[in-house]
Amino acid sequence: MSKRFFCCLIFLTLGQLALADSINSFSPMPLMGNFGVYSQCPPAVCDFDFLPGTAATGSADFTSIGTPVTFEFATDKPLSWVLQGTNYYAVFGYGGTFQMTGPDGLTFAGVVTSGTAVAGGMSSQADVNFFGLWSNGQYADGTADVWQPGGGGLWVSLDEEIAPEPSSIVLLGTGFLGLWGWGRKLMR
Repeated sequence: MSKRFFCCLIFLTLGQLALADSINSFSPMPLMGNFGVYSQCPPAVCDFDFLPGTAATGSADFTSIGTPVTFEFATDKPLSWVLQGTNYYAVFGYGGTFQMTGPDGLTFAGVVTSGTAVAGGMSSQADVNFFGLWSNGQYADGTADVWQPGGGGLWVSLDEEIAPEPSSIVLLGTGFLGLWGWGRKLMR
């Protein structure tokens, strides 16, 4: 009997989570939503820069291709880096800034959570992962890449997804931990 009760309790909890997600989707604030943009530069405008042992920077403006989105980032100094001849590889950790603008005057302020910079021969690339908050209260995370392939020209991509509020994840985790402890006690 207690096993059925415990299973029903978990089922109801998951149902409430699904209901909470559907309520958030009817928020009166404009939402950015999930999006991805990919372009050659030009027509998009993009740039990136890094030197061995220093922070990486990058930016892009997609308005010229009909997408009213811009971004710019600056990492902290690399956690580690290697330079062998003309080949360079760097790993970046948490720190630095990631800023973005979107439609309807929305702005995004965030932090670089990780990234890499690679250069070898005629090609190079800087990419970062980010997390932050839109001016409408929505948390989001994603990736941004700016690279130059060996054949020349620049390319840029940006992927962004709405993310749950960090404190909600902690609350959910402690709730599941409590249910697990209570269920374990009932099973004895």
